[in-house]
Amino acid sequence: MIIGRLEEIDQINQALNDNESQFVAIYGRRRVGKTFLVRSVLADKFTFQHSGLANAKTKEQLKAFRLAIIGHGYKDCPVLTSWLEAFEMLKEVVRKSKKRRKVIFIDEISWMDTARSNFLSAFEHFWNSWASARNDIVLIICASASSWIVNNVFRNRGGLHNRVTCQIRLNPFTLKECEDYCKYKGLTLSRKQILSLYMSLGGVAYYWSLLKKGLSADQNINRLFFAESGQLRGEFDDLFASLYKKPNAYVNVIRTLGTVNSGMTRPEIARACNIINNGGFGRILDELTQCGFIRSSNIPGKKKKDAIIQLSDCYLFFYLKCVEGNQDNSTYWIDNILSPLHSTWSGLAFERVCFAHIPQIKHALGIYGVATNCYSWKYVSNTPDEDGAQIDLLLARKDGITNICEIKWSKGKYVLDRNDIENITNKVNAYAKHSGSTNALHITMITSDGLKQNMYYNEIQSEICADELFL
Repeated sequence: MIIGRLEEIDQINQALNDNESQFVAIYGRRRVGKTFLVRSVLADKFTFQHSGLANAKTKEQLKAFRLAIIGHGYKDCPVLTSWLEAFEMLKEVVRKSKKRRKVIFIDEISWMDTARSNFLSAFEHFWNSWASARNDIVLIICASASSWIVNNVFRNRGGLHNRVTCQIRLNPFTLKECEDYCKYKGLTLSRKQILSLYMSLGGVAYYWSLLKKGLSADQNINRLFFAESGQLRGEFDDLFASLYKKPNAYVNVIRTLGTVNSGMTRPEIARACNIINNGGFGRILDELTQCGFIRSSNIPGKKKKDAIIQLSDCYLFFYLKCVEGNQDNSTYWIDNILSPLHSTWSGLAFERVCFAHIPQIKHALGIYGVATNCYSWKYVSNTPDEDGAQIDLLLARKDGITNICEIKWSKGKYVLDRNDIENITNKVNAYAKHSGSTNALHITMITSDGLKQNMYYNEIQSEICADELFL
């Protein structure tokens, strides 16, 4: 059973049923379910499928490709010495096929593009000079290194320019899709427990597939991250090693952003990482964004360099805040459920969950169809007489209203007090004074368990609880 992915399934089926050759590129975060989606939808319809080898040189890649060709019926395939030869042999596999539509699936294609291999030029030649001229080819490529597909295929200025006929970005599961997955797998978990798991795993399909029936959310987290045989103990290092040939600079940026909860500007990150703020650094940020690890909020009226960049991936945030340095204790998470560390992390992680569910927040506010600019905002005061301000989430709407969202995690209904109201008022005043916005400002509380009505309740215009994020 495939959970969600209805639009993506429809796109793949349209390509399959078309009367012309189709070039489909599927990309998204590692472990998000790209390969599973393609294999589930197409099942026995493949004419040829192959997956690149991680950390292998050209010779090994070509050897693996040849074995795949032999496995798909071309037993006399000679030893391959170049990618031009390899794609010539692939043509023979296609020619021998009796299928109406010849489906070619190349997974983890970025791993095949090794140094000085001329893979990309041979791939371009295969599509442009042969496959696209036919009317029966469905070429599907996938890569966990989303930046490879974006830079080498979508932004290609050579032979692949505008050649892709279908782009599919496969996003992580939403909370609703995680809930549906739990029901399908027979995991009896409350929405609060699903939310806790989402804050540590994100919506990464593979991570959710590792959950064990009969255990609570916290027990599962402890088993996956802290037990000696935990399946996610080494995921952080594996993740970056599989995506980037030189991962250190990328990890450095991620670690730096993990230390600053409110986010940083590009110049601030460069200074903190001791990296020159040039085009190379910009590519690092772009590639991390394409993989869904970081998020950039462009503030209206501000220069691009002033955009707030935050670590958005829930798994990475959880690892850096709670896992790293604590894996010597196999019961660490269970032992610290009631600790201040857990409480602090929960609040910050819940903010990231909310940013991943902007459509659900807009739906809850009744503004789903209203054009809206969503971003974080902060003001740093240059004088001792004025306080700075940090706003978790702003929804600047085209209907003349801006929702200033205050996000709060709690173990029960959140109780507004005088300090909360003073803090929120300071944020509203700072935004009104320094943003240049003329919109009406509405205070919106987004909480994990709802708000308790008291004397301060009427100070806000709207509230959203976590249940509404499951829409």
